[in-house]
Amino acid sequence: VAEPPEGFWENPMDDESMKRLYFSSVGMYLLKKLPGNEGYVSDTTFLTNLEYRPGYAKQGCLTYFDQNGDIVKIVNGEDGKEYFPTDGDGWEWAKLNSRTSAFSIISLLHVADAHVTWGNIPGTAMRMFLPSDHPVRRAFSVHFFKTAYTVAQAHHALFAELGVLHRSLPLKYKGGLHKAFEDLLKGFQFELFPKFIKDRNLQDCTFHAGATDGIELYN
Repeated sequence: VAEPPEGFWENPMDDESMKRLYFSSVGMYLLKKLPGNEGYVSDTTFLTNLEYRPGYAKQGCLTYFDQNGDIVKIVNGEDGKEYFPTDGDGWEWAKLNSRTSAFSIISLLHVADAHVTWGNIPGTAMRMFLPSDHPVRRAFSVHFFKTAYTVAQAHHALFAELGVLHRSLPLKYKGGLHKAFEDLLKGFQFELFPKFIKDRNLQDCTFHAGATDGIELYN
């Protein structure tokens, strides 16, 4: 593939790319600041407890970063083995597990939170309990237009056995994908975004996109 005009393609698996993934991309949702000056950690071990199809390694790990956001250690969720930047091929495998796990769990959270929870409950409640001329319903109807239909259609691709998401992940259906959705939906708790950032002790991080751009956008 020809390189882009501005230079070489970035290696999505190098250490600097891992920092971008977790501090300014999808992985930032998973990040927490450790007590004191010990850095940050992303925990995707939720995935380790699910059932996988034969021949696939289990996903899930703890990914550690120092105070500057540089990746320093990965702990495999299945056997607790620790990997460090000096471990050669083992380190490259651990980063692949970390990156893959981040995308997998964010995909599941997106479906459970955005599609099922936010895509269904507010729109349904609005139509059940507010009259058609209520100002809140009038204001939000445009945002929920065809949402229920979209979520219903998404069932075939995102929830169903042998749907696109199931085929894209190494999980079994029962005990795997189905269990993941059950656990995520049961564990859902509403919270405002500033509290989300504060609970993860990220409010003072100057290079976490959620704590900087995200809070500014929220405000």
